[in-house]
This record gives sequence, C-alpha cells and structure tokens, in this order.
Amino acid sequence: MSAARQARPSSRAKRRALAKGPIGWKNWRAFELGTRRSGQAFEIALYSDSRFVDELRDLGPYMVFNTVADVVPSAGAMSLGLVLRVEQYGRSYVSPMPPPMDHPTVGSHHGGWMADEIAALLSLSLGIRCHAGEVVRRFEGPADRGVPTQWSAQAAWPSAATARPVLPNVARSVNLDDGRALLKLYPSLSAAAATSLVRAARQFQRALLLTEIDPNTGWLQLVSAVEVAAQFRVEEVGSPWDTVATGSPEIADELRRLTLARRTALAELLAPQMRAAAKYRRFLKDFPAPPPGERPLPYAQLTWSKRSLSEALVKVYEHRSQALHGGIPFPSPMCSPPMTDDDGVPAEAEFSSGVGRGDAYWPREELPMEMHVYVHIVGHALRTWWRSLADQVGDNAPPA
Repeated sequence: MSAARQARPSSRAKRRALAKGPIGWKNWRAFELGTRRSGQAFEIALYSDSRFVDELRDLGPYMVFNTVADVVPSAGAMSLGLVLRVEQYGRSYVSPMPPPMDHPTVGSHHGGWMADEIAALLSLSLGIRCHAGEVVRRFEGPADRGVPTQWSAQAAWPSAATARPVLPNVARSVNLDDGRALLKLYPSLSAAAATSLVRAARQFQRALLLTEIDPNTGWLQLVSAVEVAAQFRVEEVGSPWDTVATGSPEIADELRRLTLARRTALAELLAPQMRAAAKYRRFLKDFPAPPPGERPLPYAQLTWSKRSLSEALVKVYEHRSQALHGGIPFPSPMCSPPMTDDDGVPAEAEFSSGVGRGDAYWPREELPMEMHVYVHIVGHALRTWWRSLADQVGDNAPPA
C-alpha cells in the first residue's frame, strides 16, 4: 500500500485532488487516495492486431487480461486480444454533479470514456493498435462472478488486413510488461498533464488505427498528437524573432538580409502565425528519437542527423498545413506501403529522384520520410515526454 493510501486524507482533500482531470485518471487517483471501492466493476473488450504476452494485474483499479488469442495476426486484422477490468473507486468524488452551465467548458474532454482513455494509453505506451469496444461483463460486488453484458452495441474496429502495410513497424507480438512502468506513472501526473497526455495519446492511437484505411488522416492525427503535447509543454518559445527562427528557418534566413529594425518589426508580425510550428519543432528537438532498431541499406535510409531530421520534420508539417488549409492531401508516396531494400527491409525515405502519380509529381525533397519512421519518431517523443511529466510536481498531487 502506498504512503498516500495509508495517510487517508480528508474528504475535503480528496474532493480537491479529484476535482479535475480525465475520469480514468480520477478513478486511479481515487484508488491511490484510499477512497472506498463502490463494489461495482465491469469488463471491456479491447481489440488489437497484435498478439500479447503476459498480463497487467497491478494497475491500481485496472487489470488487463490476455485472451491468449490463438491467431497469427496480420497488420490491420483486429481481434479480441485483451479484456480491461475496471473497479470503480470514490464515485462521489470521481463522478460529481454536472459542471455549471453559465459558460461553455471543454474540461478534460477527449472524445471517449474511461475505457477509451486506458486503451489509448496502452496504444501509446506499447506502440500498438488498441481499440476499446463494448462492455462484456459487469460485477455488482466483490463476490459476484459477473454477468455477461452488452449495454450498447459497439463493434470492434473494422479490420483492414493487408500483406503490405503502410506501417510495417507496428509489432505483431508484444509483451505487456514493456508498458507497465510507463502506465504506472499516470496517476502521479497533475490533472492538466493527464488531460494533455490522454488527448495526445488519443491522437496517436487513432493514427495507428486509421492509417491502413486512410493514411492521409493518419498523418494529420500524428502531427496533431505532437502539437497537443507541445502546446502543454512549451508555453513560450522566446521572443518574436526566436519564434520565427524556430518555426521557419528559411524565412529567418531571408529576414537576416534586412536591417535589425525592419527584421524585428516583421518578426513581430509573423510570430503569431508561426508559434504552433515553433512549438512543434522545439518538442521534437527536445525529445529526439534514436534511429530505428532495424534499418535498411544506406541508400534507403533517412539521414539521422539533427539538421536533416529537422528539415524532414518541417516538411511533414508543411504538408499537414497544405492538407488542412488547402485541401491538398499528403503526397501519395507518403501514404503508400514503403518500398523495401535489397534485403527486404522497409525503406525510411524515398530513394528515387522523384515520384509521379497522375498529373502530380513530387521530387525526393518533397517526400521527407515514410510514415512508419514518423510513427517511430512521434511515439518515442511522446513516451519520453510522458516520463518527464512524472518528474514534475502535480497541481493535484495526492495529499500527504
């Protein structure tokens, strides 16, 4: 039992500590604070295209059971791989009355409920596809063996099995223990940090789920996942000039030709438009990913240097902006299964001089990296950021 649970904080302290935050985080925090178990529990089907080893039975009020599915999964072929059991704690604190209706508020809204929250964290912590389906069993008390349940019909994520996936690096076999330490950090986060983490994890989760069906949307979700985390972490990026220099080095190079006064004036005008891009670049710079474990032959590799990676990540961001604001999808080659080298290893970047599709043509410099490499970079950055959040003092830290 943790020190926080032994302390048995007062009702007022519990109410203050559980006032804000995602409901799954509040339920786990309520468990840590030693609040009373409601006696009710339920189990939710979790679908994935990975095969799992081990189980997670020590995640506070949550247990993740392995169905030991006797299948050889293929990319995009979703099946019932896990079952999440949820024990409810501190219901009077975790599920308060609706918020005041005198003004709009988004609270900790992330587009799902408790099971979606935990499934997204599993997806990010392990780098897998994981989708929360329907409630399949409910328990009315500690001694209850459970009753099969279907409160609402919620089918598994549609399968899109393919022999040549866009994301060949999503693991087909996963040890759940690899995500245990990271998941256990979740209740120690502040309410604001937990909210941002879940929103970023939901973007990452949906990117992996959608990519084999709609790769362009997968790209959009991945960039958004970085922006969610970057917005929370990087409050400011410095002066207007620092913002421009970080957000668009190319424009900064042109502005350097001007006088200091003119350069400063233009930077002040441009900075508000570039702040999001600057935070995006700063986040990925501060949490750099190492090269993938398995790499193709040199001609199919992405140059893994700070400068080359920075330029490639900026190009990805430019394509995202064109997709959102101009309706121009990501280049078709970036939405296709990657080519392989002579040894059959997926390429990290385009190795031809350019690619044409229809009346469109993209030279190599417009095709900065394959999507599976971007997933590797984004996933590593988000997981490293997750660990860093646990080192910060939470605004809702459990009372001593």
